Amino acid sequence: MESCVTANLNDEALGFILNSSQPDPTRMRPIAVFGVVIVALALLGPYLFLGPTPFNFYRRDPGARPSVFLYGVLSASGFYAVTGLGIILRARWGYVLFKGFLYVLLLSFPIGTAISWVTLSYMKKHQIRQYFGFQARKVA
Repeated sequence: MESCVTANLNDEALGFILNSSQPDPTRMRPIAVFGVVIVALALLGPYLFLGPTPFNFYRRDPGARPSVFLYGVLSASGFYAVTGLGIILRARWGYVLFKGFLYVLLLSFPIGTAISWVTLSYMKKHQIRQYFGFQARKVA
C-alpha cells in the first residue's frame, strides 16, 4: 500500500517539474561550458598565432606596419571573448552573438558543422533562450 502512495507522489512531483515554468538549471550547463571554452580560445588564439610558439604565423620586420592577419586574429579573439562572456553572464546580447557564432560555424565543414548542428538542436529542444531572459516558446 505504501509503495502505491509513493509512486503517486513521485508521478505528481514529476508532472509538476515537467510542467513548471521554472527552467531547469542543469540544461544550461553544456552551454555554459561552451562559453568557458570560447573564452579560453579567445585567450589562447593570440598567444598561439602571435606569441613565441611554433605556430607563429605573424613575423614582421621591426619597422613594418601591422598586417591584416594581426587585425584578423585580434578581432576574432575579441569576438570570441565577448561572445563567451555573454554566454557566461546569460545576457540577451550573449545569446544573439552565440547564435550568430553557431550559424557561421555551420560553414566550417565537417567538424564545425557537426558541433554547430548539435548545439543548435540542443538549444531548440531545451529552450535555452529562456535562460537568457527571453520568453519560452510553446513547443507544438
